[in-house]
Amino acid sequence: MQIMSRKLILFIVWYLCFFQSCDFQTKINSTGKPLEIILIQGEKCSDNDFGLFQKNLMAPQTPLLESELYGEEKNFFHVIPILESDFNNIFKTHKNIIFLNNSESFNIQKKEDVWAVNQTVYFCSVKQNSKEEIIKFAKSVAVKIKDKEITKRKNHYTKKTPEDIQIYIENKFNINLSIPNHFFIVDSLERLLYLRGDEKKSSQLILISSFNLEPTVANIIFEQNRIAKNNISSDIEGAFARVEQRTKLYIDSLTTIDEHKINIKGLWKMEGDFMGGSFFTTLIINPVNQQKTLASFYLYAPGENKANYLLDLEAMLTSVKYINN
Repeated sequence: MQIMSRKLILFIVWYLCFFQSCDFQTKINSTGKPLEIILIQGEKCSDNDFGLFQKNLMAPQTPLLESELYGEEKNFFHVIPILESDFNNIFKTHKNIIFLNNSESFNIQKKEDVWAVNQTVYFCSVKQNSKEEIIKFAKSVAVKIKDKEITKRKNHYTKKTPEDIQIYIENKFNINLSIPNHFFIVDSLERLLYLRGDEKKSSQLILISSFNLEPTVANIIFEQNRIAKNNISSDIEGAFARVEQRTKLYIDSLTTIDEHKINIKGLWKMEGDFMGGSFFTTLIINPVNQQKTLASFYLYAPGENKANYLLDLEAMLTSVKYINN
């Protein structure tokens, strides 16, 4: 009877676990910071190749005052190197994990949610003693991780954009924009929308306007400076914002069936005051009716690590698109 009773108890426990949603295999949410990478030296990876890959696993923060004026590049990522033998449960739940080994060719395989939810694991292989190729490969992996994080943030902000702002820009400019929910409307003139988002240690400004000039970089900067001078100021009378002319501009363009974009990244400064920061600007052109819209994103975060802020701005920038008519 005792044996039967034990069997009955075990059956009840088994039943409750598997038919009452008790799942011992359920994965936990990933841990660690979004810009943190666990880099694992595989048993088949040489010390020299691992060190070279680690050094070049870098997506430089740009535009950044230190980089542009003093050449001090800062990585978007915080890389934590460990040996494969030390890879235990403490590290298995991190958001970004890279395994590196030597092989006969360069290769990368990406797997999602291996040990935790919202996790990406990259299995990378490099040819031994291929210095220049390893450097190039490491940088390309860093770009992949950065782009994935930007897309993740953009998709997240799509669900958070304040409804009144989205309705306004849809009706006024015929565009979509994904931004965090702490943004609010400062002003909405006939041809301009001024948005602001304040956090504890930073402020972000967005200026959106129609654009009637020829779509050249010079005209974009001219119009951006004109709009900023009329709308962005400080506590000092007569001070105004403008593009910093002493530093590099990062310019690229993107053309699709639905739109053409000219993107510009650089630094801004406050004339007449000791203020400044990074800016991202996009001119978006609708190929159907040639409608042009200018959107400029400004960051002010003195003394802070700019990595998260810059990725936020880039996520917002890439979200700007015309609504399909």
